[in-house]
Amino acid sequence: MHAPSEQAPLRGHRSDAASNHDRILQAAARVLSEDPRATIQRIAHEAGVVRLTVYRHFPTRDELVRAIFEAAAIDTHRILTEIRHSEVDAVETLRLLIVKMATMARRYPLLRVDTDLQPRGGAAVGPAPRVGCTS
Repeated sequence: MHAPSEQAPLRGHRSDAASNHDRILQAAARVLSEDPRATIQRIAHEAGVVRLTVYRHFPTRDELVRAIFEAAAIDTHRILTEIRHSEVDAVETLRLLIVKMATMARRYPLLRVDTDLQPRGGAAVGPAPRVGCTS
């Protein structure tokens, strides 16, 4: 076992890595929603890290995009679990669901109804229907 003084830097390093990971995901979701062809350099700049740090966490652009969707799925699962275990009536449950999903849409603006990203596991379902005006 290591002495406590030897473990402290490691914990700080893990905390920094987790913080960088979250900042990169949030910045990428925002930047890519504004410009799907944005560079990794721009994402890194918005996240407050260097480009190499982005690549350490996400070796490819596809892995970065998939990580955004995975983070959104995890957050959605957490929200649905919280709502399911709440002691409120059906109308309040629906209100909570709408509010929390709107919050998710703000946190992950890259998620759009018209996305063609397939679900995890390769089960192709085709593109989601487009919502909104068709003009």
